Amino acid sequence: MMSLLQDKTLSPSLELFEVRAESQPKERGLSSSSISLPSSFSEERGPRSFMIHGELVALTGDLRTGAILGQLFYWSQKVTDLDLYLKEEKNVLSSSKDYVYQYGWFCKTLAALMEETMLRVSLPTMRSYLRFLIDRKWIQTRPCHQKNWGNDYRVNLKKLSEDLQKRGLPGWTFD
Repeated sequence: MMSLLQDKTLSPSLELFEVRAESQPKERGLSSSSISLPSSFSEERGPRSFMIHGELVALTGDLRTGAILGQLFYWSQKVTDLDLYLKEEKNVLSSSKDYVYQYGWFCKTLAALMEETMLRVSLPTMRSYLRFLIDRKWIQTRPCHQKNWGNDYRVNLKKLSEDLQKRGLPGWTFD
């Protein structure tokens, strides 16, 4: 297990799979007229890639859900209050159900999350993937308080690590 405080990044030495997607659906035998994509997907871009944590796919049992959890995990490392977030995760007992978390929140729209993970699913489907993660208490959500769009998300690092370890997968220690 690795320490979360290593270089102020959360790097749990998870097995990674690199996923590449071309922005042109024609390369996969589809014509752009046969599918409807959000406008951000149809823009001219070069190949894009992102990393999928193999352990998160194993934990969630689904590639797409694992990709979403991995992307939320990525953004949890970019919060401005990372030190306070990690300290809060370390000090709050897992059994504290009434505790209101203050740190580690970041704002995302569903459309932004879909674009970042390159998932071409409907908004209701995306919501169902997020509901799955929320129901297992791996992420928390609340309305975005800074803007009138999107939601704030927070990855529950302690719960995620505990569930990874229960399945015999690498988790983290909170030093």
